Amino acid sequence: MKFFLILKYIIISNYRVEIEETYEKETSLRYDLYTFYKTQYQIDNANGVYKEIKDLQRDRLKYIYRQNPTFESFFSWGINQFLKIFSAYGTKPAKAIVFSIYVILIFAFIY
Repeated sequence: MKFFLILKYIIISNYRVEIEETYEKETSLRYDLYTFYKTQYQIDNANGVYKEIKDLQRDRLKYIYRQNPTFESFFSWGINQFLKIFSAYGTKPAKAIVFSIYVILIFAFIY
């Protein structure tokens, strides 16, 4: 049973990313939810929805790159991945500072 739930999730996730109209509607719904949370001053919930939007965008950029592998599509996808790791799409600025300190320490150790 668990296998079928995972398979269903994968199929739905692919459908949301591969079909442009579905992607646009999904993004629009999530932006409405994001706007609602922001107007209610529920910043943590708004940031969570924003990260979901950016993850969906990252998956779409990955799909576009696989369909049309150009430097521009790769760069867009890569930058989006970097922003997720570096600062959680700008929702956690402290994460960027910690990440930078780790990079400095690694290069200091190498030196």
